[in-house]
Amino acid sequence: MPNSWRPHIPHTSNSITCPWRLGPSHIRVNVICPGFVEGERIERVIERAAKEAVEPAEMRARFLADSSMGIGVLPDDIAAMTLFLTSDSGKRMSGHVFIVDADAM
Repeated sequence: MPNSWRPHIPHTSNSITCPWRLGPSHIRVNVICPGFVEGERIERVIERAAKEAVEPAEMRARFLADSSMGIGVLPDDIAAMTLFLTSDSGKRMSGHVFIVDADAM
């Protein structure tokens, strides 16, 4: 998702879940905003940067510097949030934005 869209996501999730639209049907809508996710996609970004004279280690360090924890998010972190929101534990949550970013956004 382009970064230019991110400011509009919270408004969109709240307007979609207006009580008179989806609430009576017990349909929940939440948004999960991941940060720097470790995996194949970010490796391609790092490799592309290496072709532009930025060392892969330097590019990785730049991404991780945005996190106070010094780590990226793992796909399992996003999956865990999804499982929580779709479980009975999250059954009363709707219209919210959940940021899973290792404190990097």
